[in-house]
Amino acid sequence: MGAVERMRGSANGRRVYAGAVAVTVAIILFLLFRMYYLPWGAAVRGVVLGLLTALLAIGLALVYRANRVLNFAQADLGSVPTSFAVGLVVFWGWTYAVGFVVGLVVSVVLGALVELVFVRRFRNSTRLVLTVATLGIDQLLIVLGILVPRWWGRNAASERLPQLFPWKLDIGPFRLLSNDFVALIVAPLVMGLVALFLNKTRTGVAVRAAAERGDRANMLGIPVARLSTVVWAIAAALSFIALFLRAGILGAPIGSAFDLTNLLYAMAALVIGRLSNLLVIAVAGVCIGFVDYWVTWHASSPLLVVPIVSAALLVALLLQRQSVARRDNDATSSWRGAEEVRPLDEATARLPWMRFAYWATGIVIVVALVALPAVLRVDRLIQFTELTAFCVIGLSLLVLTGWAGQISLGQMGFVAVGGAVSGLCTSRWNIDLTLALVIGGVAGIVCKRAVSRAIAASMSFRRCS
Repeated sequence: MGAVERMRGSANGRRVYAGAVAVTVAIILFLLFRMYYLPWGAAVRGVVLGLLTALLAIGLALVYRANRVLNFAQADLGSVPTSFAVGLVVFWGWTYAVGFVVGLVVSVVLGALVELVFVRRFRNSTRLVLTVATLGIDQLLIVLGILVPRWWGRNAASERLPQLFPWKLDIGPFRLLSNDFVALIVAPLVMGLVALFLNKTRTGVAVRAAAERGDRANMLGIPVARLSTVVWAIAAALSFIALFLRAGILGAPIGSAFDLTNLLYAMAALVIGRLSNLLVIAVAGVCIGFVDYWVTWHASSPLLVVPIVSAALLVALLLQRQSVARRDNDATSSWRGAEEVRPLDEATARLPWMRFAYWATGIVIVVALVALPAVLRVDRLIQFTELTAFCVIGLSLLVLTGWAGQISLGQMGFVAVGGAVSGLCTSRWNIDLTLALVIGGVAGIVCKRAVSRAIAASMSFRRCS
């Protein structure tokens, strides 16, 4: 009985904690809204765009639950069918509804093909390898999204779909059109249908079971591979719906379906929802999209939007409680891309051909460093230097992700800090380039050390809370 009482007390404590956090966030948002007023019409538009971000985040969550991978191609899974549907409506004069249905069918087929052709080939690979594969898939989808409108010999960039109904509503100085209300109705409806699918259908329940323990689901006869195809098809459909609704409000995207910033916002919502809680992910996506639009409305520069929204996301993650669920700490979802690296044994290292390869490689590198500046043109030499710099950055990711098993989306931020400090040293203080490189490297180390300590402190705070 004592253990049961403690469990109940812990559950009640979690409810109190969640309520306190919700009240605190509500008070902060109320005070900010009073200080930085947003017209009610613009607020509705912000909620609509937040719903589209939530659709994207839910698609990310479904793919993660099925494959334990962050799908960087999620945003662009809908770019090809959206470009096709927008072309049908804008260039051929098809109706909004017909274009939507055709694009939805194309998105489902495209998602299934991507899983069958690409993802299934990496089913037994590490999650890091599959993540890199989604980056390649993303580039292919971007190219297809650009080429599809050219079938009509025209450019669909920023083309806005016609209004579905002749509705309009003026709320103060802001005018909302029918496509805003269509998105406001369709997006929550689609989220509800996804929830019903996962909870009330046999296929949805099987998807949830396979997401919990894929190996055990296979042993029980659940067709995990087929369910993965279904999940990718649904994820592509969610991406298409978000993009198509967005095209009716802000216009069709240029090239990439959603830019990297919006994809990162969706991933932030995914992390806030612990990668699996669809309700929390949906709410977080709506809030993030709304805050993004709110900050954009008031910010004097678009460059201020990402830091402000990122700070709000950091606070949300700090307030999140530590999870102890086996699913969240499962070793099968490790990002480690390589085994332990061991030195060669002495017998192999002493072989003549090994020693020759060692010295020959060093000689080739030295000769290249000396000869290339004299052979290459200045522009080619600059390109070669840039390529070398990116190779060094790649080595840093190799150490961090391949050996340590940690993935970092902010690695280029540390590179930017080091480059900015080095540039400041040479341009303003006339410090020698060699010393400036050392100073820049130290600045990058200090920045990364500070971030690591902040992450460790946040983890300790979450454990204590």
